[in-house]
Amino acid sequence: MIHLVSNFRKGGSDKNEAYDINVKGTENILSACKKNMIRRLVHCSTIGVHGSVKEIPANEKTGFNSGDLYQSTKLEAEKRVWKVYNDSKLPITVIRPISMFGPGDLRMLKLFRMIKKKRFIIIGDGMPYFQPAYSDDVVNGFLLALEKKKPLGKRLLSVVMNMFG
Repeated sequence: MIHLVSNFRKGGSDKNEAYDINVKGTENILSACKKNMIRRLVHCSTIGVHGSVKEIPANEKTGFNSGDLYQSTKLEAEKRVWKVYNDSKLPITVIRPISMFGPGDLRMLKLFRMIKKKRFIIIGDGMPYFQPAYSDDVVNGFLLALEKKKPLGKRLLSVVMNMFG
């Protein structure tokens, strides 16, 4: 099972709605997985559980520092997932996708247009600390997580999905 449901930064979302969807919804999925003895759960968290990182570059062991309602409720949901994993050894992998881009996505279009027009300003040495992931690559990572045994019980960032081998 792949658990992707969330209220991703839904405008007008309040604390109760975010908690109900992200935390209670995850608890319902965990309960159903245990009851039906699923072979594997891949839980979609978010890179946002790390929030503003103090350790650069960040990795999947970087401390939590959620900064908004979405990130906080996704972190709470992820903590519930790991509790179930530790208590029951239900086969679980958590993936924390980073910002994604793909067909029809307009959020990063301005950035790409600036780069194409060679009007992108580089500040500092140009060392990239932010690497968005292409949507198809993230989908393939989730599918690999269903197939491979190695990442069970691991936390994976979408930028290090090559850990699947």
